[in-house]
Amino acid sequence: MFGIEQVADKATKAAFDPHLRVGMPFDRLACENGLIARCMGDVPGFSPPLIVNEAELDEIAERCTTSLRQLERELRMA
Repeated sequence: MFGIEQVADKATKAAFDPHLRVGMPFDRLACENGLIARCMGDVPGFSPPLIVNEAELDEIAERCTTSLRQLERELRMA
């Protein structure tokens, strides 16, 4: 199991405003991209099976990256 901490500013690691609830839109986008995530606040968690191979991990990373980029665009538009 692993998680990714989402922050509003990479340099300062400042958290997002809690009212934005960025975990929920990420969860939606990830699902639309075929990725199941369990969001715990602003931290999406992932639990791939123990038999996952390197190609599958690359696919998970790709889908996660796509979802994060989409979330970033949505937040900039808000």
